[in-house]
Amino acid sequence: LALFHLGEAQSMMAEHQEAVECYEKALRASQLPAVVTAVILQNLGGALIKLKRHDEALAKLRRALDVDPGLLTVHLLVASALFGLRKFDKAEKEILAYIARAEQDPKKAKLMLRHEPDIPVAMVLLAKCRLAQGDTAKGEETLKDVLRIAPSSADARILLGRIAFQGLRFTDAATHYEALLKSSPAESLFWFELAKTYVAAGADVKAIAALEAGLKASPDNPELLRCLGILKIKQKDFDGALGIYQKALAVDPKDQE
Repeated sequence: LALFHLGEAQSMMAEHQEAVECYEKALRASQLPAVVTAVILQNLGGALIKLKRHDEALAKLRRALDVDPGLLTVHLLVASALFGLRKFDKAEKEILAYIARAEQDPKKAKLMLRHEPDIPVAMVLLAKCRLAQGDTAKGEETLKDVLRIAPSSADARILLGRIAFQGLRFTDAATHYEALLKSSPAESLFWFELAKTYVAAGADVKAIAALEAGLKASPDNPELLRCLGILKIKQKDFDGALGIYQKALAVDPKDQE
């Protein structure tokens, strides 16, 4: 059990390879109760998914279900593994079955190390499956459903922003990124996506302001610096662009751009 708990701690710290090794040692170490064995296999499958070892993960998760068929969350991890293997139709069926059962018994619909129900997580994955299969309308509607039950879902918002951007609905895209930044003002990715949206909409001044705000939160972000330099050149602010690029090179001397 000590190895099991160590594996959980390493998973929390994103040390997934170390977690895999701990879980495998725990399974070999001694005879464990079936319920504990199933949970270790579940967590092992989750760690393997993080390492993109989806075939191995699927095998471990199937074993977990053999040991304890009532372990509901394994079905969501199975769907994640299938998604990683690009078996989107099978993943979608697994997610729909998980959601139906999770709504009946929400206490079982929780991943290890998490405290909130995982139906929103499942629905985001369902949306990704639908988008991967080319059904943008259904994927977008699924993501909107996520926001109805989990308004703070960053995963749903960023996907909705990208769908709106690809559909040339720049105002909608900006609205999603602005909502993300209200809750996560230090996240440089959101500032970059917002700036990119403003550029596409022809609002370069707003884009520059977004990039500068992002650099206040993340001063050494090379992507933000590079984009800001491009916009400074576009506005013929060559001195400003030079200063930005010099800073970018100080951050990453090998940056050829």
